[in-house]
Amino acid sequence: MQLFPAGLGVTLAMMFTMAVGSSAILAVAVSAPDSFPDIGVSDSYVGLFTGFVYFVSMFFGSFCTRFIARYGPIRVLQISAIASTLGLSFFTLATPTATVLCAILLGIAYGPINPSHAPVLLRVSHSGNRGVLFSIKQAGVTVGGAAAAGIVPY
Repeated sequence: MQLFPAGLGVTLAMMFTMAVGSSAILAVAVSAPDSFPDIGVSDSYVGLFTGFVYFVSMFFGSFCTRFIARYGPIRVLQISAIASTLGLSFFTLATPTATVLCAILLGIAYGPINPSHAPVLLRVSHSGNRGVLFSIKQAGVTVGGAAAAGIVPY
């Protein structure tokens, strides 16, 4: 009997990318009480910001399978990481327009993350451990939220 399921290393890498994507979005929410007034908007708009990010994410996630088929899941994850970095970079400009661009880029980045994981995990799993591996990967959302809360200054 194996101590760890086959494909655990790949699953942990996918969990890490999920955590990074999640923490990028939640970093803005964590910093909102201090950063939003500097931008010129009330920190109560953090819910609107987060909702808009997830709306854009849902939109882009719904048709990203073409990109995954064409460029491969790893390349799409790399592009998502670049989009997250650019989005957070726009947030540092501290203007309302840059904050909207930040939300759009974070949504574009987050949408394809989960669909990109599926083909990778399907290659390294079998029917007996697939549920466990996908659950471990999905825990990255919670890990990312906790990381954002612990890392981002407020």
